[in-house]
Amino acid sequence: MAFPYEIYAKMLISKDLLGEKKHFCDRANGFACRGIDILIVHCRYSPSRLSGWAVGEWHLAVRRIFKTFAQMADLLLLDGHNIVFRAFYGMRPLPRKDGFPVNAIYGWVKTIWHLQDLVRPQKIFAFFDKGKSTARLKIYPEYKANRTSMPEELRKQLPPIWEMTQAMGIGVVAMENVEADDLLAAYATRQAANGVTVAVASADKDFAQIVGNSIIQWIPTAASSQKSDWQPMDSGRIFKKWGIPPGAMVDFLSLVGDTADNIGGMRGVGPKTAGQWLSRYGSIDGILAHANELPARFRNQLLQDEKLLRRNQQLIRFDFSLDPLILKPPAQRLEDFHRLLSKYELPSLLQASLERDGSICQALLSLEEC
Repeated sequence: MAFPYEIYAKMLISKDLLGEKKHFCDRANGFACRGIDILIVHCRYSPSRLSGWAVGEWHLAVRRIFKTFAQMADLLLLDGHNIVFRAFYGMRPLPRKDGFPVNAIYGWVKTIWHLQDLVRPQKIFAFFDKGKSTARLKIYPEYKANRTSMPEELRKQLPPIWEMTQAMGIGVVAMENVEADDLLAAYATRQAANGVTVAVASADKDFAQIVGNSIIQWIPTAASSQKSDWQPMDSGRIFKKWGIPPGAMVDFLSLVGDTADNIGGMRGVGPKTAGQWLSRYGSIDGILAHANELPARFRNQLLQDEKLLRRNQQLIRFDFSLDPLILKPPAQRLEDFHRLLSKYELPSLLQASLERDGSICQALLSLEEC
């Protein structure tokens, strides 16, 4: 009996691409069929060449097709400012000939490509802040007061970053005086409730609170955007890292504080203690109900800090009532994207963009040159 992918290649030779091809892909794996199509269209492999492969060659090709085209999520949501800041500070200064900075632009595009290749989503949206969160500032005027203002060299690059992102076919989402994190979290949870698998790309540990069966957070593995890879964090990995499930992250951060947002925690309570308490009592409510079981030095302090803990919960918990009103990402406009890369004097990115289709061949097969 012939190896099934050889049969598929022979179908292509006979150009029976309607009935029999569909029947084959229904019975086999769609990713493999798509991969073989790409070998023919992008890599210019002739169907007769594929039909002459040995079984071992097919097995190797199919493994690489699965690795290259296995979709990790339907939807990829980017924490825009988080990634842009990493791109800016993770790269040396990179000016255009007239002195205009482009290092954040360069790092942003490279990061998007890398995440696209890792996650292979159907749709991508990038969420950006647009002003400060008025709701949280009403609760705590010192919220994020420890942060320095955005460097002018970075601020200049935001408009071209937005323009390039849309030209790449990626939606840009922002709402006046609403934190991008709230918009992203609200959209992610609504989509997940509808059965959509969601990947959230951000180094912000706040997003651990929404991780679940349909939502995975992708976090960078190093401080520098140029040296880091990204790894997926599901519920199991969050528990391994913090000792708590995602649903307890709001209370965990409320106890230990979040210095990045200028949120102080309960004095003397670090990650280990907070994790132990939440593991035993489940929540801040549970901890307060069993305050008499805590070490003596924490009992009175816990009752005194209850107001602080409740405030922290309000600051850290996302606002899931928001509706970003997202319909679909814009159409990809490669000519405009390439024009912008030329305008900002990024020839290496322009060349990389032109070669990305060709790179599929090398990713799929190293049996022969594409």
